[in-house]
Amino acid sequence: MAMRMLFIIIPLVAFSYQWPMFDQYGNADNKIVISGFGAYRPYYNGMEEHFHAGIDIPEQENAQMLELYIWPIDYAIVVRITGVAPNQHVTIQHYNSQFTTPKEEGSTYRHVTAICDVGETLTLDNPVANGWDMHHEHLHLEYRVPGTLADYKNPFTITELQIEDNTAPTLCRGDFHFVSGNS
Repeated sequence: MAMRMLFIIIPLVAFSYQWPMFDQYGNADNKIVISGFGAYRPYYNGMEEHFHAGIDIPEQENAQMLELYIWPIDYAIVVRITGVAPNQHVTIQHYNSQFTTPKEEGSTYRHVTAICDVGETLTLDNPVANGWDMHHEHLHLEYRVPGTLADYKNPFTITELQIEDNTAPTLCRGDFHFVSGNS
């Protein structure tokens, strides 16, 4: 009796995105957002009114003691670092995992102390910045086309950046603020 083998080919699409903070055991950590994408920001402290162009993630507890870092959300090459620590802005261009093809998007990590250099290739296990010593004690993460000011994208469109949100927005000081995630 002849035996027939059936082979099923399942195309695998590898998405490389990850949350930018991990605990000391390598688990996604601090999936809390203290200010969401698109929130209206009135004029304050010399800053013009604007719509928030990223998400704000609070600094992790014990980050320095545990040597926790900020990680790239995707494979990337660092294209720009501006500012002075602890308020540097690191902009990276996302690439496929072999670094042969740039993606349309990139990301910017604001209010950080960078530990990478312009031109550096970042895999998912090469840190962008210290997880401590952040300006205003939070990471401001933007997802957009690098080099443009107008093409911001909602980071919550990336599955790995989505968080559980069971908290209704509250009105305070004339604009909307929310805290969501596992606290």
